[in-house]
Amino acid sequence: MKIPFLSYAFTLLLLSHLAAAQPVDFECYQYIIDKWKPAMEQFDSLNQAEPSQTESILFVGSSSIRLWDRITEDMAPYPVIQRGYGGASYVDLAYYIDRLIMPHQFVALVVFAGNDIWGHEGDRSPEEIANYLRYIISRTQTHSKETPIFVVEITHVPSRQHLIEEIHAANEALRKVCEDEAQVHWIPTRQVYLTEQGDVDTSLFGPDNTHQNRTGYQLWTELIKNGIKAHLQ
Repeated sequence: MKIPFLSYAFTLLLLSHLAAAQPVDFECYQYIIDKWKPAMEQFDSLNQAEPSQTESILFVGSSSIRLWDRITEDMAPYPVIQRGYGGASYVDLAYYIDRLIMPHQFVALVVFAGNDIWGHEGDRSPEEIANYLRYIISRTQTHSKETPIFVVEITHVPSRQHLIEEIHAANEALRKVCEDEAQVHWIPTRQVYLTEQGDVDTSLFGPDNTHQNRTGYQLWTELIKNGIKAHLQ
């Protein structure tokens, strides 16, 4: 039986998309992945104790999500599901997707991770980071095909000012993935966190020079909400 041309073309496109979404080997980063098992067990308990509202926006990511103590107030009127853990990177978000994302029904997914780049030997390359995001997108869209996904730019923080070029490169790779994928939207933030001279604005961060203060969160909230409003009906 002949396959109609459009169906054949769609099949080829789907297969190429799935091939592109295959992650790099998790095994080489198992030492990073394993340390988050206790956090995942806590989320497993929360998932059972607090059934999510289907109209919620699911936030997954690192400490900027975990420490966002006014997220419910800031994101109103959108109800939220908050699944952040300190130190999250794209590799472990991808690995634990069955426990972070799949248990939930939601109207939108917001992803933020900022810990793939530390200036260490184990840093992920921009290509690896992008590949993990493709995997997250592919799995999420299998779970909830029409749901928009919002990817927040890796924040430029004072403690990693010396890595600004590496972070730029990673963000560019992530942004390109968002451009290439349907229903995936990039939320840029560097216009807020960098000065005209290209340095990180230290006034938006707390004493550790890594985590945002309330002013930083207010600006972050505005950027994220505006990004969501532009695409979420």
